[in-house]
Amino acid sequence: MPHQAESARDGLRRRAHLGLDLGTAPEDGALVVVGVHAGGPAVEAGIRAGDRITRIGELRVGHPSEVAPAVRDLRDGASVPIALLREGVAIDVNLTARPRPVESIDGGRVVLGHAVAGATRLRTILTLPDGAGPWPCVLYLQGIDVGSCEHPLDPGAPLLRLVSDWARAGFATMRFERSGVGDSDGPPPSETDLETEIDGALAALHSLDGVECVDRSRVFLFGHSLGGMVAPVVADRAPVRGVVAFGTSAKRWRACAVGTTERQLVLRGHAGDDLAARLAAWAEMHAAVCRDGRTPAEAMARRPHLSFLASRQCGGATLFGHHARFFQQLEALPLGALWRSLTAPALVLRGEYDWVCDASDADSVVQARASSAVHFEELAGVGHDMRLHASLEASFRRPREGLWNGATAAAAVRWMGER
Repeated sequence: MPHQAESARDGLRRRAHLGLDLGTAPEDGALVVVGVHAGGPAVEAGIRAGDRITRIGELRVGHPSEVAPAVRDLRDGASVPIALLREGVAIDVNLTARPRPVESIDGGRVVLGHAVAGATRLRTILTLPDGAGPWPCVLYLQGIDVGSCEHPLDPGAPLLRLVSDWARAGFATMRFERSGVGDSDGPPPSETDLETEIDGALAALHSLDGVECVDRSRVFLFGHSLGGMVAPVVADRAPVRGVVAFGTSAKRWRACAVGTTERQLVLRGHAGDDLAARLAAWAEMHAAVCRDGRTPAEAMARRPHLSFLASRQCGGATLFGHHARFFQQLEALPLGALWRSLTAPALVLRGEYDWVCDASDADSVVQARASSAVHFEELAGVGHDMRLHASLEASFRRPREGLWNGATAAAAVRWMGER
C-alpha cells in the first residue's frame, strides 16, 4: 500500500494549491482548465474542466506559468476570487486555498525536509524504501524546466514513477526544489544563476550526512538532461559512488541548444529556407547571450531581426525560465574535461526517441570519458521524458500518451547495484 509523506516540521511552509490542471487553448492561447482534482479546492468552488480563467485574485493570467507566482504566498484557508468564462458566460467564484498534498509511493515513504544553501532553505524530498536501511541513495538533478520536481497531484508523472521503482529496488532518492520554487525560500530561477543551482545540489547532498537510514558511502548522482551537465560539476566537488546521465551532452551548451532547436523545428514541420532562417536566428540569439554576455532583450534591441523570437521562453533577462547568467556560466563549463577527470564510474543512458539530445550528444559524454570507466545503454522506444513512445514524432507531439515501462529505472538499478 502507498505510504503518505512524513513531515520534517522544519519550518518551511507548505505551498498552496488550487486543485486544477491548466493548459492553453490552441486556437487563441487562453488559459484553460484541463482537469480538476477530486476533493480539491477547485471542485469545491464549482470549477469545471473547459472553463477559461481570466483572473486569479488581482492578477490577470494568460499562461499556466503565471499561476504559481500568483498563489505562492497564499495561506491555508485563504479565499481566492477567480474570474472565468464558461461557454462564453462570465462567472466569478471564490476558491479556498489548501496546502498541497504529499506524494504517495508503493514500497516506500516520503520525508519532507530542507537543506540550506548559503542563507536559503531549499525543500528536500527524500524517498525511502520500506525497512530500516541503511539504503544506497540517488541524488536526482533535474532538467531545464523551472517547475517543481515534486508531483503529488500527478501519480503518473515519470519522475514519481522513477523514484517509486527505485524504492522498490532498495534505493533511496533525494530531490530538492530550486531556490524560489515550490516550498523553497529565495529568489526564483529567473533571477539566479548556475552557481546557485550547483550550491543547491551540494546542499542537498550534504544534508544526507545526518540521515541514519541512508548509507552516505553509497550515494549516486542521476542527472536528467541539463542535470546531466551539472552532474560532473557536483561530482568534482563532492565524492559520490557513481554518476548516471540520462538524455544529456558533454558538448558546449550553445552547440547542444542549437542541435535540439533544429530537431524541434523539424518535428514542428519547418523545412527548407524557413527552417534555415529560424535556426540561424536561434543560433544568433544563443551567441548573443552566451558569447557576448547579453540578455535576450538586449540582443533583440541591438538586432531587431531577432524580435520574432520574443516569447515567454525568450524575453527580458531570461531564457527558458532561467536568467541569462545561468547559460553564460553553463557555456563556460569545460564539460568534456570535467567528464574526463571524473574519478567515479559513469553510466550514460539515452532514449531511442529522445528529441532533446541525439546519439551524438550521448556519444560526446562517452568519448569524453575516453578509457575511464563508462557504460552506455540505449533504451528502445524511450523518449526524453523516460516514457515509452511509438515514435520520435509521438514522443514530441503527444508526450502524455507515453507509457511508463520502467526501463530507465531498471537500467540504473542494474548498474548501480554492481557498484
